[in-house]
Amino acid sequence: MRSLIKVLFAMCIATTCAEGVAGAQVFTDYMPPPKEMSDFVSAADAVVVVRIEAVRYESVPSRAAGRAQDVTRYDVSVVDTIKASATLPASQRRFTITRVGGQHEENGKLVRSAEEGFEQFEPGEEYLLFLSWAARRKEFDIMYGPNGAYRLESSGLVRPLGKASVAAKQQGKQRNALLSDLRSATAK
Repeated sequence: MRSLIKVLFAMCIATTCAEGVAGAQVFTDYMPPPKEMSDFVSAADAVVVVRIEAVRYESVPSRAAGRAQDVTRYDVSVVDTIKASATLPASQRRFTITRVGGQHEENGKLVRSAEEGFEQFEPGEEYLLFLSWAARRKEFDIMYGPNGAYRLESSGLVRPLGKASVAAKQQGKQRNALLSDLRSATAK
């Protein structure tokens, strides 16, 4: 099941900064997440801890937008698998996550767009991701947008990227405790 219902390419009025950089927000409408983490695990095709290895910006054709759409591709390596999927790479344990928003050059200016309410991933950092397989595109999507992504801080604490109650309950939880809870939910 794909959690992304629709992407509204309602770009806010771009503001040009002194450095010649224009910015815009991309609004994305996601389905509401389950209320309990155990239901989150059940709904996911895969649950993994990944490290962001590289970030690439691309503009891809979009029929829905009627123009090229900026995307950010995150090359990730799997650090830990909580819930396996046959579509997870078995050998190199690397794959790509694509998110809306990114950057391109236009008329000599850098134009950036970012998804409202879903912060960008940071290279070298680790994240817990709840994934659904998008068979048509042959890649994973993050379920429920920011509510399906949790930054695992170097201090050992969890920081949810989403604001839903299921995500907020994980704020400040110990990494190992959350991963243990998720493994238990997978075993049921």
